[in-house]
Amino acid sequence: MEILLNSPDNLQFLPYLFLYTEMHYRFKFTGSRYFKREPEILVDVPHLVKLNTHIPIMLLVKDADQYPIILEKIKIQLTTSSGQKTVKSVDSHQNISDHFWYQSIKIDRTDIFDQVALNIHIDYRVNGKSKSCINHNLALLSITPFQVYLPHEPLPGVDKIHWGDLHYHSNLTEDMVEFGAPLIPTLDAANALGLSFFCPSDHSYDLDDLPGSWTITDPLLKKWKNSRKDIQAINDSNRSCTIIPSEEVTVRNSSGRNVHALVFNNPTYIPGSGDGAEKRFKTRSEHSIDELQDLISEDALVIAAHPFTPTPFLQWLLIKRGIWNHLDCENQHVAGFQIMNGCLDSGFERGKEQWLELLKFGIQKFIYAGNDAHGNFNIFRQIKTPMMSLWEKNEQIFGKWKTGVFAEDNSTQTIVNALRRGNCIISNGPFIHFIIKDEFGITQTGETCYSSKFTIRIECESSVDYGGISFIKIFQGYRDEIETCLQDIAPDTQAYNYVFQQDISEELSCYFRVELETNCSGRFYFAMTNPIWINPVRVL
Repeated sequence: MEILLNSPDNLQFLPYLFLYTEMHYRFKFTGSRYFKREPEILVDVPHLVKLNTHIPIMLLVKDADQYPIILEKIKIQLTTSSGQKTVKSVDSHQNISDHFWYQSIKIDRTDIFDQVALNIHIDYRVNGKSKSCINHNLALLSITPFQVYLPHEPLPGVDKIHWGDLHYHSNLTEDMVEFGAPLIPTLDAANALGLSFFCPSDHSYDLDDLPGSWTITDPLLKKWKNSRKDIQAINDSNRSCTIIPSEEVTVRNSSGRNVHALVFNNPTYIPGSGDGAEKRFKTRSEHSIDELQDLISEDALVIAAHPFTPTPFLQWLLIKRGIWNHLDCENQHVAGFQIMNGCLDSGFERGKEQWLELLKFGIQKFIYAGNDAHGNFNIFRQIKTPMMSLWEKNEQIFGKWKTGVFAEDNSTQTIVNALRRGNCIISNGPFIHFIIKDEFGITQTGETCYSSKFTIRIECESSVDYGGISFIKIFQGYRDEIETCLQDIAPDTQAYNYVFQQDISEELSCYFRVELETNCSGRFYFAMTNPIWINPVRVL
């Protein structure tokens, strides 16, 4: 069945530009420049594969229930930075007629390091004709090889912290213009990236859809319930990487505009349809930010999703999207903010600025990182202008920016509890362990030290793959004052490891936090911690 747009109720989908490209939905009278009478055929591969791990390649075929194909042959070509080529062929001869079908192929990376390029050639038959494609069958896009980095050394901090991606969209997010990747190949990618956990935070307005429909709400919530069963089953059979059940809920901010909240580990579904564009003129979400406190369990956690990313005009106009404002950010049931959303852009800078403003006024909130990757493991290939154009970029890639959590294990509740306490850092590579020691013990990031005499200890770790340490900055902030840089440390040599200690006496309440930058041949990597607060105890 060809999918045509013939109802004005669906015109509101226009602001969406996200996931893998759904190429069959089109205007009834004007058509689409990227429509094809064949299923979407997409290959994806992680942007990085850690030591002693095979390179996982996902081949995804969608909508073969409408356009059945015969998959005949797959040829994988790997080219190293020195120009050496390796070719692997896989004879398939599979008849595919599923709505979602995928195959995982793993290739050895033994004794291969640095950047490699991958091209996957696919031979198939559709509509009685033999065809082939490389990496994808999307019209309008050139063939861009996958660039995969194969590190020389273990990832920084891998034995001291649990790395994870807090904001990711799976194929549970599926509508007129987009879809994501299934959980199992995403888990393969997460393991290759060295992640201990990830959070499939699909949209609330997608999770309540009737299976097989983009717009009809299912009162029985079969899609949501099945997803929770699938996550539990995967976690029961896999201990290396945990899938944390999550949801990106659309809620009303204090100005009545639609914003997003990430809800982790909540046992019940929370509706939020204001910006789902599923019903014409329905832009009021079911709940406000304040009302979330009555909808979540004690074991759940709420953080603001990309709270300060600018809202495109069409989204502001048609689906009433906005940003989190100062009053929203003060909500005591919101632990903090996902200020990193896949790239160092204006949303991150504004998020950091707003966070520091809250800290200045004594409001203790935490920062987190995610990528908002909509199925993209390596290259962002998505719709730019619906029905007209596609585009590529190298941002918002799964696992590229990470939240590092200090926790005893990577079980769901342990990770969620540590995130709630702010025992975490954000990074796209290097590692920081920032603690304060006093006579009573050790205080971690996100916690409060009740002493006037203490020692700051900072352990920084990089690798040859992320480069030597360029600087370590220690910031101190007092109530009602702009924070200052207490120490700006530039190691004499481009060290990969550095430990700093300093004894401090402090009689006033304040906080400390740390930033780190490394440089690998002109490529810069960055990490920053949550604060440690100081509440001195005066001895009379």
